[in-house]
Amino acid sequence: MKSEQFIKPLGAVLLSALIVACRYNSYPSAAYDESIDRSLITSEPCAPPCWYGIQPGDTQENAVNKLRELPFVDSATIEEQNGEVSWDDVIPGKSGGGTLTFRQGELATISYQLQYPLSMKELVDIFGEPHGFDVFTSRGTRGIETILYIYWPSQGLVATVPVDVEPSEMESTAPIRPDSIVSIIAYYKNQADIEAVFQELYADYPLEETMDNYYRWNGYVPLSDRMLYLQ
Repeated sequence: MKSEQFIKPLGAVLLSALIVACRYNSYPSAAYDESIDRSLITSEPCAPPCWYGIQPGDTQENAVNKLRELPFVDSATIEEQNGEVSWDDVIPGKSGGGTLTFRQGELATISYQLQYPLSMKELVDIFGEPHGFDVFTSRGTRGIETILYIYWPSQGLVATVPVDVEPSEMESTAPIRPDSIVSIIAYYKNQADIEAVFQELYADYPLEETMDNYYRWNGYVPLSDRMLYLQ
């Protein structure tokens, strides 16, 4: 498993959002249905990696202007700092919102917290089976916590799934199930293969370091060294 000290740039953004999400354990009531972003499952008004006309490669000015127009974004909370743009959703009393990250003036990633329950099975039914997943462990308030970052390279999509299986048990117990709940979604520039994705997202790190804990997707099964991409 990756050490606690090594968190890749996208992983840091998703982990930060996940920490916020874990403070809340419920979704908005039906009264806020019209304020919930469901574009991931409807592909409206555009499919990943496009998000309401915002897509990787956009300038920061263009992306922020479009962000301010979205009805579920609380425009008063939009903050631009150090190559990142963050925001909160308009739903009161609930965690939510997201982050845009920029590299050399161009949009690199779009990440946001889901405001409705979405299982891995539902996500796979929409986008097909993923290429694989990255396993990350960190020490949190509840001890060692494990997160899977699950990648669909050709769609420019990564899903964050917290898991309740101890790292030492993953070779006997599948860390992810069809009913595992997706917490956060991120978009990036879609690529033909996973190595191109990692080279694009983590250009400052060698491939053998960023992919050292990346597993090929083999269904909902326990982990094995045969599944490691760099074996």
